Amino acid sequence: MSVLLKTANVVGFLALVAVAVFLILEHFPNSNSQNNSQNATNSTETYLMPEEFTFGIWFLIFPLLLGFIIFQWFSWAEDAVVYSVSYFFFCQAVLNVVWLILWGLTFYLIDAIIQVAIFILFTLIYFNLSTHSDLKGPLENFFLVYPFSMLASWNLYVLFLYFWIAIPTLNSIPLTTVALAFLSISGLYIVDYYWRKDNIFAFTIIWILVGIAVKNVETMPVYTTALAGIGLIVGGIFRNWFSFSIEWYSSFRFIETGGEYGSSYRNFRTEEPFGLSGSYMPERFDS
Repeated sequence: MSVLLKTANVVGFLALVAVAVFLILEHFPNSNSQNNSQNATNSTETYLMPEEFTFGIWFLIFPLLLGFIIFQWFSWAEDAVVYSVSYFFFCQAVLNVVWLILWGLTFYLIDAIIQVAIFILFTLIYFNLSTHSDLKGPLENFFLVYPFSMLASWNLYVLFLYFWIAIPTLNSIPLTTVALAFLSISGLYIVDYYWRKDNIFAFTIIWILVGIAVKNVETMPVYTTALAGIGLIVGGIFRNWFSFSIEWYSSFRFIETGGEYGSSYRNFRTEEPFGLSGSYMPERFDS
C-alpha cells in the first residue's frame, strides 16, 4: 500500500507542476485579456491580486516538494507519509487539474468552491504532520513540514482571491480589508499562539501581504491594512524568537547550575522532569 501511495504522490506532484507551468505560460488571465468577455466575473483584477513577483514563491515551494517526493521513499518518512499525508496530496492534485479545466472555461465560482476542498486537504496534511507525526530532524522538517506549511498558508490566501474573482461584489475596499485582517491574524496565531510556533507559515503570509501592499500603493485602506498585518506578524515572530531565547538561556542555566530550578521545569517534548530526559529545552509548569 505504501508503494502505491508514494507513486500516487509522484503523480500528484507532476500534475501540480503541470498546472503551475500552464498558468505561468498563459500569464494568469487578467482583465486585459482578449479572451475575456464583458462579464465582470471574467476579470481577475481584484484588490487581493498581488504584484506578479509574489507568485515567485512557487520557485521555493516546488524544490521543497521535490525533496518531499524523494525523501518519502526513505524509511524515516514512512509513518509521516502513510498516516499524515496519506492520499490527501494526490486528491488535491486531481482537484487542481479539474480546477485548471474549469478555469479555462471561466467557471470561476465552481473553481472557488473547488479551492475550498484543496485548502482543506492541504490544511489536513499540515496539521497531521505538525501534531501527529514525530518529526524532529532538520531534513524531516525541511522536506515534510515546511512545504506543506507554505502550501497551507498560500491556499488560505488564494481561497479568498478566487472568491473575490468569482463574486465581483466581494471586491470592495471594506471586505478586502476584512480579508487582509483575517490573513494577518491567522499568521499571528500560527507563529505566536499555535503550539508549533510556525515561522514558515507566517513568513508566507508576510510575503503575500507585501505583494498586495505593493500592488495597492494608491489604494490607501488596502495598503495600510496590508502593512499593519505585516507589522503584526513580524511582531509575533520577534516575540516568538525572544521567548525561545529566554527558554534556551533558562535551559542553559539549568544545566550550568546542576538543576537548581527544581522539578517544576520539564522537558516540553517528553513531559519528563528536565533532568531525566537530557534535552535542552524546558518548559515551566506553573503550580
